[in-house]
Amino acid sequence: MPDQLGVPLELANSVGKQGKNAPEDVAQVQSRLNLLGFEAGDVDGQCGDQLVAAIQSFQEFFLKEPDGLIEPDRSSHRRLNQLPSATAAKTPKSKNDETQPDETDEASSALTQFKVKRHREFVQSMDGKMIDSKLMQTLEAFFKFLITRNHVKEDIVLLEGMRDARKAHRWSTSYAIRNDQIPLETLKKLPAGRDADGNRWYVEGETPAQIRRRAADLGLNSPSMPASEGYLRGDAKQLPNHWDDGISNHLIGKAVKVLIPWTTEKEGQLIDPVANEMIKKFGLSRPVPKDETHFELQIGTPKGEEEHGHKDSET
Repeated sequence: MPDQLGVPLELANSVGKQGKNAPEDVAQVQSRLNLLGFEAGDVDGQCGDQLVAAIQSFQEFFLKEPDGLIEPDRSSHRRLNQLPSATAAKTPKSKNDETQPDETDEASSALTQFKVKRHREFVQSMDGKMIDSKLMQTLEAFFKFLITRNHVKEDIVLLEGMRDARKAHRWSTSYAIRNDQIPLETLKKLPAGRDADGNRWYVEGETPAQIRRRAADLGLNSPSMPASEGYLRGDAKQLPNHWDDGISNHLIGKAVKVLIPWTTEKEGQLIDPVANEMIKKFGLSRPVPKDETHFELQIGTPKGEEEHGHKDSET
């Protein structure tokens, strides 16, 4: 079963430098450190220099003297399982406190300063489909890495996961109309100016400016932010749009929109090089120009994407 953050590591014995290193314990630690972005090597149950180095890198954030050893129910073990509470972080520690050796109040406070929130519109499943489990697991590990390493200055917000086909169609059509990609004659042919979903795109006698304003009210706020369709080419529901590049990856659980308040990014700089390197390290990508919130797995073309995929202009 794949390792998941939030699922406790039940270690029987110590792992790492001069540890007992039982294979089952070692494999758990390797898997968890890899998930958190510390390169612990293959999950083979064998403790070597790479695992010890990964443990020490992990410990550098909260131990004054990283020792490369994880012992059951001690500080490093608990850190692998979950972030400490804010109350615990502010509680002074005695030098003789064997349960949390060498932890600093500053490090603990930093770990608990920010969290991951879900916007009210964020949906993880819809119409029998769910966001790809590997994408969500990767994002969860990535968020924990960003928070523990002080790469964010505010809470991370999950903005959007699964997207309804009608919403995707409305957004895509709105963009097309506002950018003069749909002829007026096509809009005039709509029954009462409405598409199959009931969206009214045209009222007789409206000027081009009024038509664009109507489209803006129905779709995305920004005319420079294209969106992929909710319906495939040839489906009557797609009219009056003429999108010919498949459907949005949000409809098949291959994309998530996330607001990350980076400490490295400057105002107006959407794709910061430092942030991008961290994103790539976790196997993620932000493939949509001008949309820093759009995240996907960086794993080529997913199965079935030949029929449903999108180009780089999708939100």
